[in-house]
Amino acid sequence: MHSLYSVGLARLYRYFGEDQVLVLQYENLIKDPQAQIALAYQFLGVDSRFRVRDGQKVINKGNYAIAKPEQAERERLTAYFADDVKRTFALCPDLDPNMWPDFAFLAHDSH
Repeated sequence: MHSLYSVGLARLYRYFGEDQVLVLQYENLIKDPQAQIALAYQFLGVDSRFRVRDGQKVINKGNYAIAKPEQAERERLTAYFADDVKRTFALCPDLDPNMWPDFAFLAHDSH
């Protein structure tokens, strides 16, 4: 259940309005960290001139022993998570399905 984003988001939205929740996409953070930080600052009402010291410093980098799944397993997982991902995109229309290649086929359904 922890892997089903839409379940947690729907629960969160029961208690907080969408204007009180900011959902950022990890892939966008990697692609353009300053733009994502600016979005977070704007959301939080923080002075946009604020800069984090060592903002580019890599922390907690390590070697991870989890092997990438074989193609058949990826397809099985994509099918398993497809409904949840579709609901997640419906709850968070600013998320970009194209950033998740296994779910890019949902892009036309959610926007």
